[in-house]
Amino acid sequence: MTNEIFKNMGKDIFKIVESNIPEMKLIKYLDKKTLSISEISISTPSNDALTAFYLKPKKKGKYPCVLYSHWLANKHDANKTEFLSEAEQLCNKGYVCLLIDTVFANWPKTRMKWKGDDYKHDRQIVIQQIVELRYFLFWIRTQPEIDVNRIALVGHDFGAMFNAVLSGIEKNIKACVFMAAISDFSDWFTLRKKMTDADLLAYFKNMSDLAPIKYLEMANNTSFLFQFGKKDKSFVPKENADLLVEKTNGNKEVKYYDEGHAIHLNATATTDRINWLIKQLG
Repeated sequence: MTNEIFKNMGKDIFKIVESNIPEMKLIKYLDKKTLSISEISISTPSNDALTAFYLKPKKKGKYPCVLYSHWLANKHDANKTEFLSEAEQLCNKGYVCLLIDTVFANWPKTRMKWKGDDYKHDRQIVIQQIVELRYFLFWIRTQPEIDVNRIALVGHDFGAMFNAVLSGIEKNIKACVFMAAISDFSDWFTLRKKMTDADLLAYFKNMSDLAPIKYLEMANNTSFLFQFGKKDKSFVPKENADLLVEKTNGNKEVKYYDEGHAIHLNATATTDRINWLIKQLG
């Protein structure tokens, strides 16, 4: 799904301004033996403090890039630190990694929170996050060390769902890994929310055009790896996971692990993810 399609639909909701390259500011810099880790902020028209870690090998060259989007939880790693160890491993193998803070970073002290009974408010959260992700990608593609034809997305929980939408509207995404994702933001936004059947139906209807599953149906020339936890029945029912995979357009693999929702803590899943990314990106 391209910007042109959105215009034809009258819903160019994820548009970004491409006249100026987003400005990057360095917050902290860590120099390691084979790589560097920069904590940075990226400026956009709506927010001048989108924070991330940017890891790159010290040796000059053109490298594949992996963009990571974290999970939501009341945990210390529910932010850009979630995949930091994994990113260092990949960086040492010749990959650049960008690990972002989403709108849900550091729950409950997040930049934005959904309401679950106000679709106008909740729509704006999703739209803003996708726009921010597009600016991060825009910036990535301007960096001299990036091979723009070898970009991958990795996401967990809400991070996976945001990236799923991104994979349907952005060109040249070569590979995606989605961990513990479901098909529709509404399923989680309305979780434990008391609403009448009519109000619930209206909420789902008005959020439906943002559902990740619709964008995965439109993905083109992208390979996918889905990772789910066998014990993650409360947040990711198997029938929902199966539907998400079924509707995804492209080459796809599915793996289940003896894990709950915190699938990033599973060593086998981490190894599988790294090896799969290397296979896809070269």
